[in-house]
Amino acid sequence: MSTNSGEGHGPLSHTLEPIFKIQFGLDHHSVGVSYLRGKGELGEELDQLLRFWHIDREQVIEIIEGNSSVGHSKLFSSTHNVDTIEAITRSFSMARRSFAPRTAEYYFTSLWLNESFSHTVGDEFWRLKDTVYHVIINGLAGRFMDSVAQSYMKTNLDAFSDA
Repeated sequence: MSTNSGEGHGPLSHTLEPIFKIQFGLDHHSVGVSYLRGKGELGEELDQLLRFWHIDREQVIEIIEGNSSVGHSKLFSSTHNVDTIEAITRSFSMARRSFAPRTAEYYFTSLWLNESFSHTVGDEFWRLKDTVYHVIINGLAGRFMDSVAQSYMKTNLDAFSDA
């Protein structure tokens, strides 16, 4: 499994990815790169979009792998990356059935687009992330739901394929 957090995740990917890795040899990173290289139906659609907009697929792959120094590539590989900011605020909002203290857009803009980095905003985001990890992801309910989802997937693997 990739340690880089800049790639996109499918539904329940952190929960089910270990099983998919064992069963199919797949993780979100390898699947994303496969799509970027035009594989599968989604990859074909993505290939058309990349060609239409004249986007260099290898440069995109370098960015999500953290091997690029182009432009804003750190937006996908730093500790305050786009994926993490979006996932933490969404997770908090979904679990608490209320909005996170601030939106993903607020944190993104404050941490990346403002000329002066605000340590106050950075500290606020880390507190929110800590809450999400301790209460939601690693809390009793989160661990229980992971166990249920993994058990279901192991029992029903024959209904899935790596295609």
